[in-house]
Amino acid sequence: MTSYDKYQNNRFFKLGGKLGDVMILSLLWLLCSLPVVTVGASTAALYFSVIKCLREKTEERPKDLFFRAFRANAKQGIIATVIYLVYSALLAIDIYVSRNGMGDLTLPAIYEKIAYALILPITFTLPFIFPCLGRYTNTLKNSFKNSFLLSATHPLHTLAILLITAAGMLVSVLFPPLVTVVPALCALLCSLMIEKDFEQAAETRRTALERAAEEKRLAEERSAAEAAAAEAAAAELEAARKAGPADNYDISAYEYHEDTD
Repeated sequence: MTSYDKYQNNRFFKLGGKLGDVMILSLLWLLCSLPVVTVGASTAALYFSVIKCLREKTEERPKDLFFRAFRANAKQGIIATVIYLVYSALLAIDIYVSRNGMGDLTLPAIYEKIAYALILPITFTLPFIFPCLGRYTNTLKNSFKNSFLLSATHPLHTLAILLITAAGMLVSVLFPPLVTVVPALCALLCSLMIEKDFEQAAETRRTALERAAEEKRLAEERSAAEAAAAEAAAAELEAARKAGPADNYDISAYEYHEDTD
């Protein structure tokens, strides 16, 4: 092993390389999120790149990973972002009106509670929607559905992901230079929970598919057995019909008596 190889395998060298990857991915996310409507596509690309680069340790360059994922998720990511932006704007107006009324009109208190309850669709889809887009090929409708199911079945992880995201945003606002590392680090921390939830969901689906296949096989076997039994019974009846009554009744046991009258 050459001295250069020893230098490359040094722990601090590897740590410095990973830190460089974190900074590159964070800056790419920030750059691609500037148009605002591309935040979703950028976040999906960031999550995909963090998994491949920092967890699976692929040899592909972070920049190439990021832009490949960004292009793949651009359309669905932009549509999802627009949906969230429009929904959030309407929700903000609804909350404002429910709290302050409309001119001289004051709405009942129940309207404010309903308005706050409308935050739940965001809460139960946002933590998983962009990781779903980044990791899997699916329709946007199914991605929203899967995100809701994942959030509903893993409420603690959902809360933790939201807290990590909020903390990352707060730290970036208070200490702007940290924006060069915070996005990728937040994605890495969240991936520790999200990937586990993905694996559990995949295992549940595999088990359900295997159970359905086994039930189908058993049903087919029962149908085949019933069909064979019905065919055998039909063959037996056909044989009996062709043989005639003499082969089915033993008339030798009966005696014939002539009429003596």
